[in-house]
Amino acid sequence: MVQKTIEAFGRIDILVNNAGVPMVCPAIELKEEDWDKALTTDLKAYFLCSQAIAKIMIPQRKGKIINITSMLGETVVPGRIAYTVSKAGADMLTKALAVEWAKYHINVNAIAPGYVMTEWIEDLIKKGVLKEDTLIRRTPLKRLPQVEDVSKAAVFLASNESDYITGEILRVDGGWVLYGGWDLL
Repeated sequence: MVQKTIEAFGRIDILVNNAGVPMVCPAIELKEEDWDKALTTDLKAYFLCSQAIAKIMIPQRKGKIINITSMLGETVVPGRIAYTVSKAGADMLTKALAVEWAKYHINVNAIAPGYVMTEWIEDLIKKGVLKEDTLIRRTPLKRLPQVEDVSKAAVFLASNESDYITGEILRVDGGWVLYGGWDLL
């Protein structure tokens, strides 16, 4: 991936790590292979991609790394333990890399979205795992985030406008985490 990008563009300025394993399962029933799959996809892959890209960005003395995490890295909803733990790990990875690579002028930040209306969330709504009207009632801004809400945050973090921001977790959740509990789910 890195080599092909260098061949095509000559440099790498921005990396967006965006992966997640849709997994709803009570902790007591979670299989070890599912736990490993979540942590490999949502955390290990972020580290390995960041490490590979940093080897290009460090000599450039500039770069932006944006990790897409989740509001569930900061708060808990039952039945999402593997996802929650992996995204919390990605939040801490963001902070650790931000501190370590700041001297190379590499900004590392994360975006922690709420329940964005993607195919994954639409599928969970169809299956009855989530209830759209309840999610909307539970969100202080009274709407679910759209993909564009997250992409606008990513454009900002990738731009020169964010050059003095690093190690931050930007929540794009409509106030969900601030509101508190999960009792309406």
